[in-house]
Amino acid sequence: MPGTRIRLTREELYRKVWAAPMRTVAQEFGLSVSALANVCRKHNVPVPPVGHWTRIEVGHKITPPPLVPELSGNEAVHIYVRERLSPELASLAAAFNSSYRKWERRLIFSCRETSCRVRSGS
Repeated sequence: MPGTRIRLTREELYRKVWAAPMRTVAQEFGLSVSALANVCRKHNVPVPPVGHWTRIEVGHKITPPPLVPELSGNEAVHIYVRERLSPELASLAAAFNSSYRKWERRLIFSCRETSCRVRSGS
């Protein structure tokens, strides 16, 4: 499945993460917040702690931790963003998952010492 490759330096990623909330930066890259956090962790880029932006709004002066040089000397960051499902496929997948969950809820699993059986619930 084709996608997009984003290339930047650790310094650029560091500046972006400390300039705006992770959610905003993640949306800019087309990632989830957890995926962006994983990229930062992998490349040893410190991220703002929980509540950082609330403290900034209240007026606290917070100094971000320094960006420590990478031990390997590799300062390049490559982020690979896979293409999302087309809207038609996404709605089809959602409909399938919904009907599967409804069917799954109707099953009653009963296991005994000698045998396990699955019977349809009422």
